[in-house]
Amino acid sequence: MGKGGKGKGAGQWVFVPQGGSFGGGKGHKGKGHKGGGKGKGRMSMVRRMAKTNPERCVWIGGLAEKDTDKDFNKKLQAWIGKSCEGCKFVDIGPRGRGGAIFGTEEEASTAIAVLNGQKFAGKVLEFDVYVKGWNNDEE
Repeated sequence: MGKGGKGKGAGQWVFVPQGGSFGGGKGHKGKGHKGGGKGKGRMSMVRRMAKTNPERCVWIGGLAEKDTDKDFNKKLQAWIGKSCEGCKFVDIGPRGRGGAIFGTEEEASTAIAVLNGQKFAGKVLEFDVYVKGWNNDEE
C-alpha cells in the first residue's frame, strides 16, 4: 500500500506527558512513590529497627492523639532517660502511640518493667514489647 498504509504501528498514538518525561519530573512526588511525600512509603526508624533488632525496641502507647511533634518526642526521650539508661530514639505518631529504640535488650526490658503505668504529660503510659503490626500510625 505504500507509505503510511496499514502495517505495524499504523494508527497508534503514544501519550507523552507535558514536559516530555514519564516519571521523576518536577513535582512528581505523589503518593505511592517510595520516599516521596507522606504516604505508605514512609516507615519510622523504630519500625525499621524492629525488623532487624526487635528485642531493642519498645512499644509505647497511651498518649493523646495529636500531630507528630519532634520536640514532644525529645521531651519523652529525656523523661525516659531519667529512669532508664540507653534510650537512643523515640517516635510517637499522631495516634498517640509509637516506640523507642534502646541500646541493648536489657535496657529495653528494664524500661518496660520500670515505666509501664507511669504518667507523662498527664497520661498513663503503656510500655510493652514491640510486636509487628502494633504501631500502625503510618499505614
